[in-house]
This record gives sequence, structure tokens and C-alpha cells, in this order.
Amino acid sequence: KTGKKFYRHVSEGGWPFSTSAHGWPISDCTSEGLKGLLVLKRKKCISEWKDAPKMTDQRFFNACNVLLTLQNFDGGFATYENNRGYGWYESLNPSETFGDIMIDYS
Repeated sequence: KTGKKFYRHVSEGGWPFSTSAHGWPISDCTSEGLKGLLVLKRKKCISEWKDAPKMTDQRFFNACNVLLTLQNFDGGFATYENNRGYGWYESLNPSETFGDIMIDYS
């Protein structure tokens, strides 16, 4: 697979900020989507809906996997990707308007 040749964080099961074409899962959106689906799955109106989209356990497991892989070493959660960088990266920040944007903090 391409993932072995070029590294990209796991995305299957994640929810993006906008549409699925966005393609980058976000921890906040994934956790809110997962929570919403878990609540909806128990509702009678959904369980009796004949054409309801499939909410398989594997899809829930995939969402949990994305969330767990986005957890940083300090226990917090990154927005887009784990904190894989160092604080000194901030000295390379070309933007004067936005500070602390070079790595994804918890």
C-alpha cells in the first residue's frame, strides 16, 4: 500500500471538519461523530428504519482507533496529527500573526 511507501496518519474511521473529500480526520469531529452515532444507534426510530445506513461495530472501532492514535505522549489529543516535532520548530515559523502553529499541541 501507499502508506508503507509514504507515511500518512491513519484516517479510516475519522471524521473531517468539512466533507469527506477533506480527508484529514480531526480528533474533535471524530469524537463528536462517534458519540452522536452511539446515541442514535440505540434509538428505536433508527433501529426500526429499514433503509438506515449500516452502523457496524467495525466502524466504531475504526473511529476509536483514530482517536487513540491521535493521543500525544502527555495524554492530550492533537487536532490533526500527533506532536512529532520539537519546540524549536517554532523558530522556523514564517508567520508573525500566528504563534505556536508549527506543531500540533495538546
